[in-house]
Amino acid sequence: MHDGRFETLREVVNFYNTGIQRNPNLDNRLRARGGAPRRMNLDANEINALITFIEALTDNTFLTDPKFSNPFE
Repeated sequence: MHDGRFETLREVVNFYNTGIQRNPNLDNRLRARGGAPRRMNLDANEINALITFIEALTDNTFLTDPKFSNPFE
């Protein structure tokens, strides 16, 4: 994520699934009624399906084509 704490997409999904903690700085979009953290509560199959879907959105041509490697050229 933005601060580099997670190395894999699975770690990010697991965080949003069960790891969000109550905190005064928690974004309101991640709060349920009463201020409790809003979690996804996905089961293992749903986590795998979500990761498969997100990975399907990756454009490998964009990632590997040298013409996209330096925006200043």
